[in-house]
Amino acid sequence: MKFNTKMTKIHCRKQAELFKAESQDVDIDAVNKVTAQDFEDAANEEYSKFKFGNLETDADKKGDKTSTERCLQRHLVLVTQRKLGNDSKTLLPQGHWQEGETLRQTAERIVKEQIGSELQIKFISNAPCGFYKYKYPSEMNGKVGAKIFFYYANYKSGNPTKSKVNWLTRKELDEMLPQKYSNAVKEFLIEETY
Repeated sequence: MKFNTKMTKIHCRKQAELFKAESQDVDIDAVNKVTAQDFEDAANEEYSKFKFGNLETDADKKGDKTSTERCLQRHLVLVTQRKLGNDSKTLLPQGHWQEGETLRQTAERIVKEQIGSELQIKFISNAPCGFYKYKYPSEMNGKVGAKIFFYYANYKSGNPTKSKVNWLTRKELDEMLPQKYSNAVKEFLIEETY
């Protein structure tokens, strides 16, 4: 089995041989076309002149975690500062479910309320990709605890307008999120091998 480029090279060689032999069977249109070898040479020349862009951006140099233009080879995760009790914690956006909403509608509403509608994101599915559950402190009578459901979403464009956010790598998440919460988040994040 021969690949298409190999077959094209063989055809070009045959056409060149016929042309040299001044055979009457020469297809002038085929001879005038760019041969596969010419194409390969041009592609190799273009590749040798190509300069790759720098993966380290200005945001990387400044240590600006509020920018999406950083750590270009990594997946970044959006986090915000939330007040829980008397403490301020770094967490993924979260809020309360309202009667009549699906979980996805709740997630979409929470992002708009907490981050702003200028941040354009696309939710990947209707089903959550993970969850975290915890118990309330004993002072909260009548309530046992809560479950937080997580969704995958892709950033499209825009900037947050309602709150300060950070875009963190997996390693940074592990350092900044509360430990049990971080373990739950790591369960559904896609492994990065580079």
